[in-house]
Amino acid sequence: MNKLKHKNSRRKQRGQGVIEAILVMFLFTGLATAMMTGLKDKGILGKLVSGPWERVAGMMATGHWEPLSTARASGKLPHQRATSREGDSL
Repeated sequence: MNKLKHKNSRRKQRGQGVIEAILVMFLFTGLATAMMTGLKDKGILGKLVSGPWERVAGMMATGHWEPLSTARASGKLPHQRATSREGDSL
């Protein structure tokens, strides 16, 4: 009889652990959803992505870590060089 009570209490504890784990997962999912919704509504998420993207786009186009508009204005495009194919004349 004593062994039966001990087995039942283990099952109850195991079941309680599963329920608590489900509740914790639900809590974290809810918090993550609320945070993402808040970031989207305020436009913070877009600023986090678009800010660095300007410099990355400039690096891809010109090879310099500057925004593309700045690199174009300073003539840092790699295919717009001031040299000729023949070279310098002496």
